[in-house]
Amino acid sequence: MAGPPLENLLVRLAGGLDPDLDELAGISPAQWAELDRRAAHYRIQPLLHHRLGDCTAIPGDLRLDWADAYRASAISALAHKAELVAIVGALARAGIDSIALKGAWLAWHAWPDPALRPLRDLDLLIAEGKVLDARRLLLTLGYVEIGTEGLSAEQWKQRYHQLPPLVSPSGIVVELHHRLWIEDWRTPHLPDEVFLRAFADPEYPGLRYLDPIDQLLHLAVHASVHAFDGGPLMLADFEQLAREHRFDWDAVWERANTEGWDRVAALAIAATRRWTVGGRASLPDPPVSVPAEVLDDLPLLLAKAPERIGSDQTAARLARRDIGWREKWRRALLRRERHESLRSWLGWLTGELLNAVRARLGGNAGRGARLVVQLNAYLSVRKP
Repeated sequence: MAGPPLENLLVRLAGGLDPDLDELAGISPAQWAELDRRAAHYRIQPLLHHRLGDCTAIPGDLRLDWADAYRASAISALAHKAELVAIVGALARAGIDSIALKGAWLAWHAWPDPALRPLRDLDLLIAEGKVLDARRLLLTLGYVEIGTEGLSAEQWKQRYHQLPPLVSPSGIVVELHHRLWIEDWRTPHLPDEVFLRAFADPEYPGLRYLDPIDQLLHLAVHASVHAFDGGPLMLADFEQLAREHRFDWDAVWERANTEGWDRVAALAIAATRRWTVGGRASLPDPPVSVPAEVLDDLPLLLAKAPERIGSDQTAARLARRDIGWREKWRRALLRRERHESLRSWLGWLTGELLNAVRARLGGNAGRGARLVVQLNAYLSVRKP
């Protein structure tokens, strides 16, 4: 393309970094349409409206789309907040403590306007011994469970850090988590005492949130383990969190070193400093070095074509060197029980193999897959 690489441009626009007007002039209508498609997928149209709604170098029809997306997000935010308050109230009356995670806190308490941080769903952390009780309660209130993959709730609980999604009578998706993440070769151990450190919403005392440092940790692990496939909004969350809370960074790094999450935190902070205006203003340089090529190429992950997400992750799994091919095939065979039929499982396996082939075809797709492999190698380094 005549202008800058599409991924870099989208990340720069979302991060508030001023684009070169001559570069914008070189972008074709088809390329603008693709940029908007990705902006819609990654839920950053309201943010682009906020930051660039008056920029005449951007086509007027795109700016109108972004304004419409902002208005729709504002309406959606009200519905999500009402649903969240109702859920935690019902859980509290049943004696079940909960903590609202990620966007369920960020949208209203870190961002200047909740419409700028659209939610796909509501994530709630429930104590492991109570999460199935919470599920049963919501089912009695008219919620519908989806995407179970043929597994029981108990099987889901054993295998994953959250239960299958529930859809409320009003159409809002809710996910009940009993762990903040699944531990693997890239993640630190789950933090202790998150419920003891949680704090209450000043307007709705039954609504509780993670302590800010736990919030930073959770966002960092989520972004890195998912290879930043949540898009530029992931960096914007760090930007807004740091703007809202004046962290004691000595305390942050002391905990990070002690608990083994210094690398995930350093990656998130360095990436936010590299690609957002607010990150440069409010986040310090991390004391842990992050490979410069990872930071420079991060837009290939943050703003990739949505259909490439699966192929990059598949390629990274197949490229792992800490386990052999026999173990990789064993794990693929174990996935059979997550599918209701042999045909379904063979379809999944075929898709995995096709993803791996696509990732090796070269171009940005191949570079993105290699970057996920490099990212995982960085995360898997453990302290002696």
